[in-house]
Amino acid sequence: MRLKREISEIDSIYETFFGTGTWFGTPPTQTIEYEWIGQNKKDVLLKIVVANANGTDQIRTIEYQDIYLGLDASITENDFNATIFPNPTSEDVQVNSSTNLKQITINDSQGKLIKSLLNVYVKSYNLDLSD
Repeated sequence: MRLKREISEIDSIYETFFGTGTWFGTPPTQTIEYEWIGQNKKDVLLKIVVANANGTDQIRTIEYQDIYLGLDASITENDFNATIFPNPTSEDVQVNSSTNLKQITINDSQGKLIKSLLNVYVKSYNLDLSD
């Protein structure tokens, strides 16, 4: 079975310089997606995305499935358990993990980066937050 989707998109950009801004429309984009699905199959075997730019069709992407392995092929369960205490704190915090940590990043409640450590490779780490 072949599916054909015709997609028309119009986007806009908001530009501002020292005061009120202005919305600018971008040229409309026409995209066509073709999908081929095999008999009694749920997954797409072949997908081709074609965009029309300035009156010329251009292939954007081609995706295909040469061997179906199923949705669970080569997926492993990640058992990641970590504890961080005490929380809240203004001094030290202890980080414990069931697996080796590669990186530790601490953010405040507003999302601001407080501290970042790279290449840690330990299961337990005492982090000084007094600064």
